[in-house]
Amino acid sequence: MASKAYLAGETIHRARFVQPSTTADNTVLLAAANAPVTGISQLGGRRAPQPSNSNTTEAAIAGEYLDVTYEGLSYIECGDTVAAGDRLKSDADGKAIPIGASAGTYNVGATAQAAGASGTIIPVLITRMSVVVT
Repeated sequence: MASKAYLAGETIHRARFVQPSTTADNTVLLAAANAPVTGISQLGGRRAPQPSNSNTTEAAIAGEYLDVTYEGLSYIECGDTVAAGDRLKSDADGKAIPIGASAGTYNVGATAQAAGASGTIIPVLITRMSVVVT
């Protein structure tokens, strides 16, 4: 697993696909639907869980640093039902969804290593590539 620290250009939730900012160096944003991705945001939240702090889904808010895994094994939140072996792309919230079988060009960010339902976090192998389905 290889990772790098990036600056968050907006609120980045944990275990989501991220893409590079086009306006600031060393900065990432939540990946848009089917966008080419830089990697996956850190699994841990930006704050330690406390009774007064129930929001632990954020990896970072704008201006904070976060770890982004760009190679190897990682974990990601599913945005739809995923089967082990599915090639995954980003939905509009940076969550992982299968590329499907419809014709088109897809920006694959990872391959599922386990099955998962929407909202669950699963292990993935980062496999960034473009795939054309005919």
